[in-house]
Amino acid sequence: MRSRRTSLAALLLAATCDAFQLSRATDRRTSIRAEVVEASGGPPRKVAVLVDVDTTSSWATEGKTFDLVMLDVFGMAARATTRRAYGDDVDAPHWRRKFVDYAFTPCKTLTDDSGAMALTIDSMDLLHADDIDTFVIASGSAALSRLAVRLREASKTVIAYGDRASPRELVNACDKFVYVDILGLDIDKELCDVGEAEANAGAELINAGGAGRARPRCYSPEELRKNNVLIELLSKAVRDNCIDTHSWAKLAAVGGQIRRIQPSFDARDLGFERIGDLYKATGLFELQTDRWGVVTIRLLEDGLLPRFS
Repeated sequence: MRSRRTSLAALLLAATCDAFQLSRATDRRTSIRAEVVEASGGPPRKVAVLVDVDTTSSWATEGKTFDLVMLDVFGMAARATTRRAYGDDVDAPHWRRKFVDYAFTPCKTLTDDSGAMALTIDSMDLLHADDIDTFVIASGSAALSRLAVRLREASKTVIAYGDRASPRELVNACDKFVYVDILGLDIDKELCDVGEAEANAGAELINAGGAGRARPRCYSPEELRKNNVLIELLSKAVRDNCIDTHSWAKLAAVGGQIRRIQPSFDARDLGFERIGDLYKATGLFELQTDRWGVVTIRLLEDGLLPRFS
């Protein structure tokens, strides 16, 4: 009788241990998934892509600028559930082809330069419907800067695309601003035309339908380290996101803070495809990737880096 009770107690103890181990394994898998989601910029979002045709008309007529913008937008881990274009020129043949290619809904306005107003009205409707997490706006109109501020006040993410002539108030009002001339710098050679003078200087001239632009060169570690403002921006983002006593920070969080400080910052402007490549090139940071694909970063010698108030 006693041996039977002992055996039953042993079985209960073993079952309890198995349940505890299963619970720990489940918690660990949940933690891993959370880290991967955070490193990739968050779960899939619902995105509204809104194009102001009045200020981006050259994107559809000169080369592949609009195609490159759409490629960049649709490359996000998101669902572009709303795709609309606004302006007086939406029924032009070159725009109609683009709208068919990317399933856009054209919204015709009856007067010039009224596309921004129609875009603003629809954005507020989408905001109050509370079904969109991220607004992607393609425009160069300063009139949309207040819209970007209002969307951010409602905890929405605002990403804008524009050219170098885009007004500063619009650039700074967004969570991220992408200059379209840096898109497609790593596309295939069919879109590249290297001029003789540029080739001799070690630079490429990208010719997308006749609109040539010089490919940003990769700066050397010495040149990057001489830029005190850049180094302070990079190092501050790492220091502010340290997650343990060894001064390691998640690269996804670091990149997010840099975009919040300077929305127009893009590593491609300095000749690097990703922010991690820029960090490596400075020679001042160490990066590592764990077995779940989460990239972390730390300063190699924090005490030797300059600090600015």
